[in-house]
Amino acid sequence: LEKAGIRFLLLRGPAVGIRHWRDPVLRPFGDLDLLVAPESFRAAKDALWNIGFRPDRVYAHLFVRGDVQLDLHREPLGIDRIRSWARLTPLRFDELWEHHESIVLEGCTVPVPAMERELAYLCFHALKHSFERLVWLWDIALAARAMDEDRWQAFLAFVRAMRLERPCFYALSYAQAHLAAPVPDAVLGEIRPRMGRIEARLFARVMRHDVPPFLAERVFSRMQPGLAAKIAFWRETIWPAYEVRAQIAGSGCVKCNFIRKRLKQAARWALDLASAPLR
Repeated sequence: LEKAGIRFLLLRGPAVGIRHWRDPVLRPFGDLDLLVAPESFRAAKDALWNIGFRPDRVYAHLFVRGDVQLDLHREPLGIDRIRSWARLTPLRFDELWEHHESIVLEGCTVPVPAMERELAYLCFHALKHSFERLVWLWDIALAARAMDEDRWQAFLAFVRAMRLERPCFYALSYAQAHLAAPVPDAVLGEIRPRMGRIEARLFARVMRHDVPPFLAERVFSRMQPGLAAKIAFWRETIWPAYEVRAQIAGSGCVKCNFIRKRLKQAARWALDLASAPLR
């Protein structure tokens, strides 16, 4: 990609392992996530094709050559899957490319986001998946250990500009309380969002290691700008685009399996709400 003049960034996985883990080999990952400048996305796919990578049958942007898997992204949020996520934050490729740094991977110099911007993105990504993997929170805790006062100030400015206070507050609060992350209380105070009674209870459950059903969606809906945007967000979340429904459904009848899984999720949420007075 570099030889083709294509701007790209390595995200998560080995990028975090090399930077923050004591031994990068200990950081598990299944593929390499490459964020590519949108205007060069097609050129990036062609460049990978020319060196032997081929697209996966199910995931069109996952390229495979032998045991190596490259997952290409044209933006960092997943907007091509859930369009209403575009209203959550203005974070895009250029915001992560600005002030980017580099690491050495297998003898090659590879661009990565600036450390403070990487931390904000890691918080967003972990919450997007409802903190389902502890390794993502551990990444955040380790990244926080690498921050100094200047980095924290740059982090605060970036988080405010990108409207990422909620994801960062949730993730960093947990990392500070349970993973010994040296997050300054002043930083948490600066990014703490205004919470109503319901969200305060939601946050308290997260801090007790109790991840509520649809955590990401319930937090992201509060980041949507206005009632109309919230309604559009929930409509798309409940019944997303066909590609997303197919991935959720798995093999077999897409419509049947997707509806079945959605009903199970709805039942789990209803049971969770019904048991709320007992908690």
